[in-house]
Amino acid sequence: MCNTIFMKKSAISDYGKRKYNMYSVLGIVGDILFYPIIFITLLCCFAIFADKNANKVPSILGVSMVSISSGSMVDAGFEIKDIVILIKKDPASLRTGDIIGFYNYKDSADAGKTTSTLTLLQSYDRVERISTEYDIEVYNSLKNEEKLTTRKSVDEVSANGSPYFHRIINIFVDEEGILFFQTQGESALNPSPDPNLICSDYVVGSYFYTPTWLRTVFEFVATPTGMISVVVVPLSILILFMLFSIIEQVSKIIIEKKVLTRLIRYNSEESINANIGIEMDPLDKIKFFATAEQEDKNGVADFLWGFLNKTGTIEKLHFDRIMEMVRLFEKDPKRYWMFWVSNFKNKKKKQKVEKIWREWHQEVIMKERFEKMKNKHLMKKGSENEV
Repeated sequence: MCNTIFMKKSAISDYGKRKYNMYSVLGIVGDILFYPIIFITLLCCFAIFADKNANKVPSILGVSMVSISSGSMVDAGFEIKDIVILIKKDPASLRTGDIIGFYNYKDSADAGKTTSTLTLLQSYDRVERISTEYDIEVYNSLKNEEKLTTRKSVDEVSANGSPYFHRIINIFVDEEGILFFQTQGESALNPSPDPNLICSDYVVGSYFYTPTWLRTVFEFVATPTGMISVVVVPLSILILFMLFSIIEQVSKIIIEKKVLTRLIRYNSEESINANIGIEMDPLDKIKFFATAEQEDKNGVADFLWGFLNKTGTIEKLHFDRIMEMVRLFEKDPKRYWMFWVSNFKNKKKKQKVEKIWREWHQEVIMKERFEKMKNKHLMKKGSENEV
């Protein structure tokens, strides 16, 4: 009897090769494209927001974008309508020569603070492109001081003015350890420093290298045609791919249900093409094999676990162990069930296997009782016919 369920080497993994159809291929393509398209879409939405909103600066995880609205940085290579990336930094890490985005605002609390009343920490030679550091020790001694001065928030300031994009030429510190930045544009229109010293509270971020081609892309995306080409069309394609994936998954669920309820054979072309044996839930696999007809058990085991024999070494060892339990099932089904209980690490899954085991055992007892009653009835009927 054992030979009827012994796994022959020639029969192993007949169902181990995954099948692909149009829906599954498109679903895989959709999965591959999902994150790049979402990332590009978010980046483009950033660019659109930065271009359309003159004041508010969109920011995610410290990354912002601003649209350059004047020609004050043309000598540094930035044109009007360029959209550039800013990175939020600790003000103490900023250096003269850095290009920053900021709100050109001077709070009333800083009315008396000028270049002559503050301590100079760094300066920048615009011709030589060289930074010089001064009283860094002064800043180090002040930076942990308790901050007593209160200023307007960035949200309040942004409501009344758009961000500027200039280079830091001097850095100062006040008696509370607050940093102030003196900035200046780089064009013929900006021969002297900006009039306001910028408190570190109003710095949006430091310029992150944004190549010219990327700025051109951002500028194009900010147009209606660009938005349709770079955002709407890719998202529509992604949604279409996702729909194909959903259709495939729904189809597989329907076919799997038919297989589990024996409405179609496990080895039907429909079942094999849908990869039911490979993708079936492990708990369903355990029960499906246990409830299979004796003459089908060999094929069912191969259908459910044969694919493991075509993968890595660990999976092959697991496959061999499962096949050992399959061979023992007829003589010692308890070994089969105990194997699966011990195989799962999750307590809830262990309990579910034990529940399936009890249900299967109850069904076996009911079948045995029915067979005894049936045989008893046939024997009684045969005796009556003889009389």
